[in-house]
Amino acid sequence: MHRRNYVLLLVAVLAAAAVSTAAGAQARSPANPFVARVGFASHTTYMSARDERAYVQRAAALGARWLREDFAWSSIEPRKGHFDWRATDGLMRSAATAGMNVVALAGYAPPWANGGHADDKFPPLNPRDYANFVLAVAHRYGKGGSFWRKSRGLKQRPLAAV
Repeated sequence: MHRRNYVLLLVAVLAAAAVSTAAGAQARSPANPFVARVGFASHTTYMSARDERAYVQRAAALGARWLREDFAWSSIEPRKGHFDWRATDGLMRSAATAGMNVVALAGYAPPWANGGHADDKFPPLNPRDYANFVLAVAHRYGKGGSFWRKSRGLKQRPLAAV
């Protein structure tokens, strides 16, 4: 999704929140019991680090507490056994700082795993390769994961699900 589409989506959400807030202030209805379940299906790992942090902060300011984020295998492990965690580290750091939970969508097989297709929408040939990738994500961002151990001073918010 392009930046313009994110901006349009954000404007729509902000407008809906403003109308809802104004109506709620007038009616003084009881608190919404589902507020802790509100979130975004985001794609922040494709944004610059600056845009990603701002997006997460805006989502949290709106009351969202969940992010459903792509953990693109093709980007994280472009060569078998060689991981680039920079984008997902940034996301997890921003989410933890904003008090948000993350659900990781692990998918998009890299060429080395999908039979050499440049398009990462082809499935992996060996399910064990995919399982190993998901396990690596869990070991990094799950409870007590390596990301949290090295991020001293950051309140741990392990992945809610993969």
